[in-house]
Amino acid sequence: MDITERIKWVRKQNCLSQEAFAKKIGISRSNIANIETGKVKLTERVAKDICKVYKINYLWLVEGMGEPITETMIDVFEEVKTEYNLSEDDSELLKEICELSELERNELKKYIRSLIKAKKES
Repeated sequence: MDITERIKWVRKQNCLSQEAFAKKIGISRSNIANIETGKVKLTERVAKDICKVYKINYLWLVEGMGEPITETMIDVFEEVKTEYNLSEDDSELLKEICELSELERNELKKYIRSLIKAKKES
């Protein structure tokens, strides 16, 4: 399997169109189409974004080495919990926030920022 096939594999494993796949990594549909056909070379930035967003092993994506999937979401939360010394309650709250829609998260951020601003002003 070459790099173009591995990129298609990632996209299809996530049941995404080129448009949806590209949007999640911040590029255009035509760009991902050109990468998948080999017309455009995969850049390091796009490769890293694919790996970050879709939890893919970077070496597998670019070189075909190792297993495609890196870590589960549970592993990611455990890593964050350890890194930032979060309590179990903090970790659960973070998971709940991540499960909100983008619109809900944006509203929550506005609310939290307004609380911080009010606290600073008092």
